[in-house]
Amino acid sequence: PVEFVGNFRVMTEFTAQLQEYLAIHASDLGLEPPMQFDAVSGGNLNFVWRVSDSRGSSVFVKRAPPYVRVVPDFALPAERLQLEARMLDLLCNVSGAAPKVLLDGTQEGWLVMQDLRDFELLQEQLVSGKVDVQVARDVALACARVVSTTFGGSIAPSAKYDLMEQFSNPALVELTSNFVFTFPFSEHPTNSFPADLQGEVDSLWASSELQQAVESAKSVFLGAGAAVVHGDLHAGSIMVDRKTGSVKIIDCEFGFWGPPAFDIGMFLAGYVFAHARYVVLGDSGNAAASLEAMEAIWPAFTQALSGSVIATEGFLAEVQAQVCPFLGCELIRRVVGTAHRVELESLPATQRVKAQKFVLAVGSRALLGGVVSIDDFVARLASTPM
Repeated sequence: PVEFVGNFRVMTEFTAQLQEYLAIHASDLGLEPPMQFDAVSGGNLNFVWRVSDSRGSSVFVKRAPPYVRVVPDFALPAERLQLEARMLDLLCNVSGAAPKVLLDGTQEGWLVMQDLRDFELLQEQLVSGKVDVQVARDVALACARVVSTTFGGSIAPSAKYDLMEQFSNPALVELTSNFVFTFPFSEHPTNSFPADLQGEVDSLWASSELQQAVESAKSVFLGAGAAVVHGDLHAGSIMVDRKTGSVKIIDCEFGFWGPPAFDIGMFLAGYVFAHARYVVLGDSGNAAASLEAMEAIWPAFTQALSGSVIATEGFLAEVQAQVCPFLGCELIRRVVGTAHRVELESLPATQRVKAQKFVLAVGSRALLGGVVSIDDFVARLASTPM
């Protein structure tokens, strides 16, 4: 309750400031007073609004406080909004797969973007049982185009160092390192899982082999930067046009100079959560479609890189070998740690625990099973009993 009241007070103050800010810039944004300011819920880090006028024109506005919105005691640099603007511009320029930045007011604390009101989150589609394989291909293509444009081995050293500086993001990299690779793999107050999973979790925590695999994945995450990556590419960071199926990638404040395999592993995980949901619900059609979507990701990624400096057998093999350890960590942390996935959490209790045990087993296998290709992972997943 204290946190809610505090956030409500801050949101009210920020809304008043936003009204003053947009009164100056309304005409530049195609907005006509009077404007309506609607707070949008759903994110953990930032305050966001949809601002609209009586003609139906609208924009989406984000404000990044110097802390995590839902945990005000957890400090984060407000400058993350500037990095998000750079990442959105990069995605727009190379792939068109991001909302346009309409007004970069990040120096004043505001980021005004295209309003994706005709889009819905990919996670909402997956929960409702809509699996579009082309969406998987298009997201993989957008990732490949960012990697192709920013790959350190194909640009001048000065350009590489400029990108590394522009996308230096130590606070959010540390946040990811902690919540993906550290806290979920031992007792920690941020962990949250049902008592029915205690036996499985204890086994994971007690496995020295698994702990070593996680540490290895964390080392790659922290030390194998090769290009700019999104850094938080889950199904809640991807929006899909309800009519055309085109995709937009959002919530880019985790972007950093990192390993391209990290985005692919995070993205794959979303379809694994959906697959577990479909299997436990007996939805064989969508279970098969989710496997097809997973199979489509790597070919789409590599085909988009064909003919480039990156498309060497050695480099792509290295990237693919890094994918499954990242995937395994993401699967386990979304069950054991914080930020649980709606694909599982929205299941009835008995089925939810069954699906969670399935995900833990799949995640452990991705880390320990010697899986070096995505095709191999998908084939094993298809034959894994619930």
